Amino acid sequence: MKLKVESEKEQETLNKFKEVTADLKVDDETLIRFMRAREWDLNRAEDMLRKSIKWREDNNVSSYLSYEPPEYLKEDFVFEMLPTDNEGRPVVYVPLGRWNARQWVEKGLKDDCLKFRFYIFEIVAERTRQVNASSITLILDLAELTYYKCASLETMQLLYYGLKDLEANYPEILKTCYMINAPWLFPTAYNFFKPIFSQRTLNKFKIFDSDRNNWHAKLMEVMTDESLPKILKEVVPT
Repeated sequence: MKLKVESEKEQETLNKFKEVTADLKVDDETLIRFMRAREWDLNRAEDMLRKSIKWREDNNVSSYLSYEPPEYLKEDFVFEMLPTDNEGRPVVYVPLGRWNARQWVEKGLKDDCLKFRFYIFEIVAERTRQVNASSITLILDLAELTYYKCASLETMQLLYYGLKDLEANYPEILKTCYMINAPWLFPTAYNFFKPIFSQRTLNKFKIFDSDRNNWHAKLMEVMTDESLPKILKEVVPT
């Protein structure tokens, strides 16, 4: 499932990209990721790649594979690596609505929260490499997302930085993102974050409200019920 060029034109562009980025010593799959993220525009892709490499160096991102987050964050910012989907991609379950970043920000622990984004990004990327996949299926569960959790500029900025870093530095890692149990306030929050993403990424988002029948049916097209986290197996009356 590794990324490959799909036409002679793409191969020609990739060859040129390899020449102008030879000093970076980056593998072909990474180059293809950045080229696709910028619609095979060589100049834009090179700018994106060089900025990403600097970002990784400045933040020592690779070290977060061995990072041990504070216990309070591990208990709050829960996420699960599920069995692979029907096409061999890692499935990542993030119950974002249950996270309570606001309480940690208000306690002056914003830096710990920011570090956690490096940790989760690297864990997911490593899992993707381990199963020889090129992308992931993401289930973003928005159940229990409340106005209180969102009504904090610092908290919203925290999530903004995380999503912005994901888009800029892990291009094409997302195959599909299923946003489930979206509450009434979701459209407002979504419009706040929407400008971060390219149209290419936005097309990968599938948004569902709390009607379990709808989102469960879509998830079952790409995975089995047995591989869902326990909380999603529970039948909720609709």
